[in-house]
Amino acid sequence: MQNPLSIEREESLNLSGSLRKPPLSRSYRALRGPLTFALLFSFVFLVHSAFAIGTPKQIGKDLYACIADNDASANSTFLVGKAGILVVDSGLNEIAARKCLAEIRSVSRLPTLYVINTHYHLDHQGGNKIFKPEASIISTGWTRMRTMELRNNSSKRLPITVVPADVTFESALTIHLEP
Repeated sequence: MQNPLSIEREESLNLSGSLRKPPLSRSYRALRGPLTFALLFSFVFLVHSAFAIGTPKQIGKDLYACIADNDASANSTFLVGKAGILVVDSGLNEIAARKCLAEIRSVSRLPTLYVINTHYHLDHQGGNKIFKPEASIISTGWTRMRTMELRNNSSKRLPITVVPADVTFESALTIHLEP
C-alpha cells in the first residue's frame, strides 16, 4: 500500500500541465457568440444613429425644425420660400448640419440661400461650412467678432474651424425670400 502523503507530493510536483494556457471556460465559450453579436449590434447602432436622419417637424406654413438628437447640439429651423431656403442655426458640427440638410432636402430641393447664426456658441454655428458656398452666413457684428476670437484663440491640437458670417448687421436686417 502506498503512503497517502507521497501521492499528494507527486501531484503537487506535477507542474507540466499547469504551465499550459488554461482552456476557455465552458461559460465563456457559451457566451462568446452572444457577446460578439451584442458588440457588433452596438457598433452598428452607434454608426447608424450618427448618420441617421429624422423627419423635420413642421411648426408653421413652410416653417420646419430639425430637432437635434443629442443635448450638445442646438435645434435648427428652416423656412422654405419661393426662391430658396433660410436656415436659423447650423448645429454643433458637420454631422448635425448634414442631418439637417438631409431633412431640408426631404422637404424642398430649393437652394439654401441664407444661414443665420443667433449667437457665437459652437452648437449654433459649428455646421456652417456644410451650407457654403451656396449660402450666405449672417450674424450680428458682435457674433462674428466673438467667432473670430474663438477661432484665433483655439488650441492647435483642437482647432475651431467655424466658418464666420460673411454678412453682418447691427440692429435689423430684412431678408425677402418671396419675390
